[in-house]
Order: sequence, then C-alpha cells, then structure tokens
Amino acid sequence: MEIIDKSVLDIVSQYVDNGLRDYQAHNKTEIYEKWKSTNSVLLQMPTGTGKTRLFVSLINDFKRYSEEHKDRANILIITHRKELVEQITKELSNPDYGINCSLITPEERYSHWSPKPVCVASIQTLSRRMYKWKNYHFDILIIDEAHHSRGKTYRQALKFFKDAKILGVTATPYRLNDVGLALEFDELIVSPPVKDFIEAGWLSNYDYYSIDEYNKLYDGLENVPLDSYGDYSVTGLWNFCKKDRIRAEIVGSYLKYARGKKGIVYTINKAHNFQLCSEFRRCGIRAYGIDSDTNADVRKDIVEKFRRGEIDVLCNVNIFTEGFDCPDVEFIQLARPTKSMGLYLQQVGRGLRVAPGKEKVIFLDCVGLHNRFGFPASKRMWGKHFVGQSATDFGREYAEKVDSAHPFEMGNRNPDLSEGCDKITLLESTGINEIIEESKHEYLTGFEENLKPIIENIFMINRQLYDSCIEGFEEEHMSYKSEYKEDLINPCPFYLMKAETDDLDFMNEKIKKEFKPVLVDGEIDYEEYQDWNDFALTRMKQIYSCFKKKLSNAQSNNLSLLDEYTVGQLRVFFEKYYGSDHNMTLKLENFCTSLNSDAKWKDVKGSWLLRRYPVKKKDIYGYRIEYKD
Repeated sequence: MEIIDKSVLDIVSQYVDNGLRDYQAHNKTEIYEKWKSTNSVLLQMPTGTGKTRLFVSLINDFKRYSEEHKDRANILIITHRKELVEQITKELSNPDYGINCSLITPEERYSHWSPKPVCVASIQTLSRRMYKWKNYHFDILIIDEAHHSRGKTYRQALKFFKDAKILGVTATPYRLNDVGLALEFDELIVSPPVKDFIEAGWLSNYDYYSIDEYNKLYDGLENVPLDSYGDYSVTGLWNFCKKDRIRAEIVGSYLKYARGKKGIVYTINKAHNFQLCSEFRRCGIRAYGIDSDTNADVRKDIVEKFRRGEIDVLCNVNIFTEGFDCPDVEFIQLARPTKSMGLYLQQVGRGLRVAPGKEKVIFLDCVGLHNRFGFPASKRMWGKHFVGQSATDFGREYAEKVDSAHPFEMGNRNPDLSEGCDKITLLESTGINEIIEESKHEYLTGFEENLKPIIENIFMINRQLYDSCIEGFEEEHMSYKSEYKEDLINPCPFYLMKAETDDLDFMNEKIKKEFKPVLVDGEIDYEEYQDWNDFALTRMKQIYSCFKKKLSNAQSNNLSLLDEYTVGQLRVFFEKYYGSDHNMTLKLENFCTSLNSDAKWKDVKGSWLLRRYPVKKKDIYGYRIEYKD
C-alpha cells in the first residue's frame, strides 16, 4: 500500500469488530479520525483495559482491507521486552483474528528476507538491524508502551519509518523529566479515567491502605540522591530504607490486610527483594523472588506456578511493571519509594484487572506513594504531561482542551456495583471493603499458643531420656557424659559423648574377659578388644544406640504434631522464644535457605525433621546387651 489516505481510513472505519468493548471501538474510530489529518497519534488507555486487543483489531481491519482490495498493508509493532513480544504474538494469533507475523528478535535472524505483512520487533534487536530494512516500506508503525518513545532507539525508529502512520499506546503518557511526548506524536487521545472503568465494571474495585504524610519514613527522604532520570538512585534509596527505624512492616501489613491472597510486591533492589522474600517465607508464606538475574526458564516456571496458584507472593525488582497479565492478582504491595508517577501507575495497574470471583484488589502502599501521586482512580492531567513543562502557549491551550474534554461515557458492564465506606487506615475504597483484623502479632500468637507446649514436652522427654540412658547409666568404675542440646531430634550428638573411668587397671583387666560384637558376612561374630579406648568406644555406641531407639519411640507421637506447622512457623517460634543463636533456630534457618526453587513452602511441614534425621532401624550393638526400662 503506497499511502493510507482518507478514502482508505473511511473504509476501514466502517468495519465492525464485535469482540471489542464499547470504549475500545470508540478509541479505534478516534484513531482513524486523527489519522485523516495527521500521521502520528498517541492513545492513552489505563492498564488492564485492553490496549493490545485494540491495536490488533486495527491491524485486522487493514488485513481485511488488503484481502478485499488486493493491496498489501505492511505493519510493524515495536515493543521493548521479550514478554511483550510473546503477548502481542499471542493476541495476533487469537482465533478471532488468526494473524501470522514475522519476528524481529535475537532468535529470528533472517526475518527481513521474506517478512509477513505484520512484523513484531524488539526495539533492541531492531535498532541493531535497522539497515537491513532500509528498502522495506511499512505503512503503519505501532509502538507499545509508548512512554518509552523518547528513548534514543525509539526516536531512531520513528525517524527511519517517518512515512508510516504512527500509533503509540500507553497507560501513562508521562516522562519523569516532564519532557512531553508531543515531540514524537502530533495528537493525544485520552480515555476516561480509571474511576469510570471501575464503575462500569471493566476494572476492579480496590481497597487502598497506606501510611500518612507525617510518617517517619519521609524524614530524610528528600536527601536521597537522584539518578540521571530524576528518580531516587537505587543505592541511595537502599541505604536510606534499610534502616530499622523506617523499614515498613511489609509482612505484617500483608498478614493483617491481605493474608491468604495472591499478589505482587515491588522492591528496591536485589538485596531488598531477597530480604522481603525471606521474611515472607519465615511466616510460612509461599513467596518467591524474581530479578534481572533470574534465569529466563526459571522465571517462566515461577510465573506459571504463580498463575496456577502454587505461589502466593512474587517479590520483584522492576520486572512486573509493564505487560504482565495475571487478572486474578488480589493484592499489590508497594515497598519502593519513587518519584515517577508512571512507575507508580504501572505497578498498581497490575492489580486492577477483573477476574471471575475477584471482588476487589488490595493495595498496600507501605511507602506512602499516594501522598505524592494520588490514588489509582484519581483523575490525571494527561494533556499537560503530553505537552511537557516547556510547552508553548499553543501547547498549553491544547493540553487544557484535552484535559477539560468530557470523556466518552461507557456502558456499564456491571450496574450493581456499590460504594464502600472508609475505615481506619483504609484510605480509599472503590467498592465493598472488609478488613481482616489479624495483625502479624495476632497471627503469630495464634499458632504459638498451641506450639509452645508441644516443643516444651519434646524437650522434657529428651532431657529425661538423656539423664536416664546416658548420664544415669551405671557400670562399675565407668561413667558417661555428653553435651546436651535443646534439639527436637538429636539432643545428644554422638561425637560429643565421652566415657570415663576412675580405675584404669580394673578396666584393663575387665576387657581381657570381654568380647565385642562385629558383623562378618552378615552374621554376628565376636572379637577381642584392642585396648581401653576400643572398649570405651564400643560401650558408648551400645549405650547411644539404646538411647536413640528409646528417643525415637518417645518422640514419634509428639513429632507427628509438628506436621500441623510449616518450617517457617517453627523458625519464627524458635527465634522469638529461644533466640537467634539457639541450636534449632540456626538449624531451621539453614534448612530454609537450602530449599531450592521447586520447594512448596505450604507443604513443607514439621515431618521434614524425621526425614532429615532418620533413625537407623538396625544396629548390631542392640543385640549384645539387654537394658532395663
């Protein structure tokens, strides 16, 4: 197609796509109208309202036109993440459209040889291979997540394909440095505010919990240095926020307001991500962390498990800000201060999608971002951000016209939505709200009351058996000692056991008359002792074997009660009641950190102790001496 003129746009605008929602169809018509007078249009639509579906429907219109008029239209879609390339490709191949495409990605090295009418490009790969497309004409250029279009590689692409009709789509037409996107696009189409989408039933109701503007967190935050983009530097932010006095009770707020729900936590850096993920796990919550170092296959596996409900909490560092689609996300937790309204809205937008059975999403703003940016449903002055701070008088007039325009009125998807009422610490609710009253303290106290007598009983039995079987074992001119440890399974390690005699001459005479049992070809045989040390070691093994068997029998019922508790709960219990240096605290901590990414924390119960420290069923030393109870 040599040119997309008014006559072509008049035809494609008449095509009906029954799969579109009313606002999507309205915005698509607006795009065609704007294209009649200009080449480049930027469309703003809130996260979760179907931007990808809309521009794929637009592509399908031109596919239909090409088939009817035998006039091929070449279309290029540009995005910046592998996940977004996959998402767009999936939507193109949707049975409603069935559009095949060529990929311009690192894996597809020769797509420029014979490209299909629709190409999907990673901007990084396209920028490296731009010269290979210099003789190829694209009629339409679509830029996904177009708030990035001020970047150097995007500007090169816009200049390279300047003859194409250009469509940018974004939820946030905003740049932190307030340099407007009007430098790249001629017109802005603004969708109705998030509040309208919620009331119409296309986005989820929410409850918003946060700290107030006078919280101590803000003391000194203004002194954190900024990076080249104008946001807080990661290093400076981490050094500021890792202090105990301002570290938010992330897990506590989750347990109080979103306990048992599935969601995403946004963290500062890898260290912060690991720290919070570990804290969640300590409370028995199935939490996993993802950052830029996470292997692609591992990341994909974790995300799929999250979608299936096998993981409750995903802690991440700037991974799930754009393009991540999991509609049944039930809470979003903000643990990273930022000066970027765009980043804030991208993050909260991950939770606003609707899903069957999802009444609302819960926002846990632990760093008070609403004090700077307002609530997710607040009205935004997108026209003002579009033209930027250095706008001319004409630009400012254009922004006022855009921001004051009456938005398109959507039809209600669900007319029965009701407004909720605010409660303490609940700063905004767009629907029915229900506060879960249990705090972190109450949550921990609940299982501690039941767990404490079990642990104390196990320790009491262990001590009694140690006193009777080892320290209390009587033999002429011999005594046995060991270092006793408060340990659920192994309170008396064999390597700490010692045998003593007060009459070595007597023992040397005695061992001449004694024989020790040994296994020879599977049969028990007897041989002479070599010396006192040989005799003492053998005797200790016999005594220890008896102790372990009695311990195993005595512990079996009590240890089975630990199956009611997760490893994380046990670890929290021991740290609180016995201290961080206690033997079991350290053992549980080591076990927790050794779990691999496939471990399901919900299923890791107390019985792991038996599996980790199995008691041998057969021991040759048990055949030699009979012990009285």
